[in-house]
Amino acid sequence: VIQEPEVKAKREAIVGLDKDQKVTPTDKAKIAKIIDRDPVLKFSLSTKRDLNFKEDEAGNFEATFNVKDKKYDIEISLKDMEGTAYEVDFYLKTNDGRTQDITKTGNQFEVLGIVYNGILDFIKQNPKITDISFAAKNEPSRIRLYKSITNALAKKLKWEAEY
Repeated sequence: VIQEPEVKAKREAIVGLDKDQKVTPTDKAKIAKIIDRDPVLKFSLSTKRDLNFKEDEAGNFEATFNVKDKKYDIEISLKDMEGTAYEVDFYLKTNDGRTQDITKTGNQFEVLGIVYNGILDFIKQNPKITDISFAAKNEPSRIRLYKSITNALAKKLKWEAEY
């Protein structure tokens, strides 16, 4: 996993930026092109865990997993009576309960990889599923993130992504 300061340093080195220099659209295009070619910089969804989903009486599923010293929950909630549509939520467990806030634990890539692969496995084990959606706070960065995950899932499953 590449930590944010390392990514920033590599991006700056790629385009020859000084620390306080602004990134131009040309620089952004150059960075994106190099990141697409460099597997070390490319966002990875390769982290996988065997999640033990437990079903409740309402047909919802939940699993818990650990990343480093943090515990996370993933919930997959039934949205229809036919068992074809589900909504995904995931949380960091805290002393006060659970949160979906950005917590800066440094584990985001590993957590997202586990969630992504857990959803893929869940769909493979439940082939009548035709619809998966994400629930979270309405923040622009999360919307972009979930669109990216949705696109990756759609591509892998040969589904169509809708927003």
